[in-house]
Amino acid sequence: MSTGWVIGFGVLWLTVIAILVVLFQVLKVVGTFINKMEAAEEISRRSDKNTTS
Repeated sequence: MSTGWVIGFGVLWLTVIAILVVLFQVLKVVGTFINKMEAAEEISRRSDKNTTS
């Protein structure tokens, strides 16, 4: 086992972990965004019902 191989493997692992962390952050942001959109739609639906009734 050469040290270069070990270093390369470590860098690869760090890259994979970094990508996973970024993906997780993006998913969290997208999730909150979708929740906000759905909540806004729900509120507009409720207000529509209130105005029509």
